[in-house]
Amino acid sequence: MISGLRRSGKSTLLSMFRDQLSDEVFNDALERYGAPEIINSDQGSQYTSAIWTRAVEKQNVKISMDGKEEQSTTSG
Repeated sequence: MISGLRRSGKSTLLSMFRDQLSDEVFNDALERYGAPEIINSDQGSQYTSAIWTRAVEKQNVKISMDGKEEQSTTSG
């Protein structure tokens, strides 16, 4: 479906769909696990969109896209 949207020139629709999905996944994670102190992500458009940025900032969560603040989850 996504590749079909790209071919048909519906990239704006694709971006809106991706941004909305990211927002829904974030809200689901908040409900299950609570708000983290920081979110580490890449610089993809779904993480730089106004929808995502507002949702994260609304929860007082820091945004990191450089990986410097990433905490290791592996031991030793």
